[in-house]
Amino acid sequence: MDYKLHLVVDLDGTFLEGELIDRLALYTLIECQRNLINLIYCTGRCISDINNVIQDDVTPTPNIIIADVGTTIHSKNNNTSISKIQKEIQKMWPGHDTVSNAFDTLEYLELQPLDFINRRSYTLHDKTKLNILRDKAAQINCDLLYSHDKFIDILPQNVNKGTTLLKLIQVLNINPYSVLTAGDTMNDYSMFTIGVAGIVVNNASPSLKKNVRGLKNIYLAKHKGTKGILEGISHFDFQLFTKKSGIDHHNIIAYHRPQYSTVLKKNKLIHNKHTSPNGIIPTLKSSIDIQENTAWVCTIPYHLNTKPDFIKTGFICEKTNKVDFIYILEKEENINDYYHNFSKNILWPTLHSYNPSTEFHQSSWINFLKINFRFAISIAMYANFNSITTFHDYNLWMAPYLLRQLRPDITIKFFHHTPFPQSHFFSRLPCAKAILKSLSCCNRVDFHTTEHLQNYIHTLELFHKIKEISTSTSSRYDKAPNQLTISHSKKSIQLGSSKLITTCNANPVGIDTNKINSYLLKRDPDYFNQLKLNTHKSQQLILTVQRMDYTKGIKEKLQGIE
Repeated sequence: MDYKLHLVVDLDGTFLEGELIDRLALYTLIECQRNLINLIYCTGRCISDINNVIQDDVTPTPNIIIADVGTTIHSKNNNTSISKIQKEIQKMWPGHDTVSNAFDTLEYLELQPLDFINRRSYTLHDKTKLNILRDKAAQINCDLLYSHDKFIDILPQNVNKGTTLLKLIQVLNINPYSVLTAGDTMNDYSMFTIGVAGIVVNNASPSLKKNVRGLKNIYLAKHKGTKGILEGISHFDFQLFTKKSGIDHHNIIAYHRPQYSTVLKKNKLIHNKHTSPNGIIPTLKSSIDIQENTAWVCTIPYHLNTKPDFIKTGFICEKTNKVDFIYILEKEENINDYYHNFSKNILWPTLHSYNPSTEFHQSSWINFLKINFRFAISIAMYANFNSITTFHDYNLWMAPYLLRQLRPDITIKFFHHTPFPQSHFFSRLPCAKAILKSLSCCNRVDFHTTEHLQNYIHTLELFHKIKEISTSTSSRYDKAPNQLTISHSKKSIQLGSSKLITTCNANPVGIDTNKINSYLLKRDPDYFNQLKLNTHKSQQLILTVQRMDYTKGIKEKLQGIE
């Protein structure tokens, strides 16, 4: 396969390092771009340890593993060329008995209880003996690798992570300019000396940072672990998000539901009317009518018996007259978990100042993150340069976090169609800090009322140091006889050391009254007369359109009328 990026990563301290949101951001990008990214592990761990790591349903499976500090190499498809590299390494190893006789009896070395094939590892208790140990290794045709300021590895001569990776590049005829390495300790140093691009993550050892200074194509990341890898991928620009021909999307609308109830079944998109419509979809449809070059990004379920080629990439783009739809394909159970278990049972009650109706489950939070990050990746793939993306509602709270890293050119807006609760309610969420961090990646965050805006600012102040750049308030009057006053508040803030200025607005969104009037004119007038006739003189007729939801205060409204 013609990969755009061969990503070669150390594990501990690098690919496994970082907060959950940062690890999942990188891991989801890799899973969504499997046709473009070839993942290669290059680690000091043995194969059995690595297999344990990738059993967690979070960490992606690599196509190739370089293990045991370069002395073992294994491919998922048992590539014969890779097997030849392994046989060459095996011939160069003098054997455990030879190494054991030279090192095991030394009192300042402690043998590590690990089962390696072509390597023997120790913990060093006296650093003054390093040169003596190097000489002893050379006498038996071996190299000594010193790392973490205490570990000693005895390896076959001229075998390490770098030399094994270089052989892999040669036998598979990989373009060296498509290779990117990442590491954090001196046992990764050899990867940075073979001439390919490399990332030294921010949490790397001081000795590694010192030794790579002056090397070409090496990037010292500002962030640690997986976030540092993402930073490096953006720095080297491997063209993972090149503009797709024939597609022109300057305005992106992101909402978790499509315009119609759409499913992928037997390789075809099936569209039906929503059985449970809401008020946001009509609002979005109205905005589409006045915007050009617009795409609507949403999730749809696909049936397990449907396995077309496009499921491998996970996205479908459907072009229509007014708007293009970018469908993110998800298993139905994942969508249900994302929407019902997490969004509706955890986030929705909190937004309305109720206690969540169920316990916070880490697995549902992980699924929520994955789907949000897939929104970010799909937008990064399809959006024009310097385009505008507007995320709608709390279901997509985490999408801006990854989109900002993948496409810093995009203007990101977020509109809350729900209340934003007071800080003491919101801060109860275990994921509160992560959500605020994501919203702070937006250029603009909107709320319906000034109260919701103030709640958001006060909540931010609980978790972060913020700098208020400017504040303004304005009012306007509608044309109704009662002269309803609508206030608009705006605050521009900076979070911590971030250079991004986020504008926070209280900016209510109304309904499309023209559409409602045109709908009423189409109805038979007798329909409304009949309603009145069926109402007893002693009764009061109340017409209302709202969801049957406990947060809407239906009981309280009826009591108020009484």
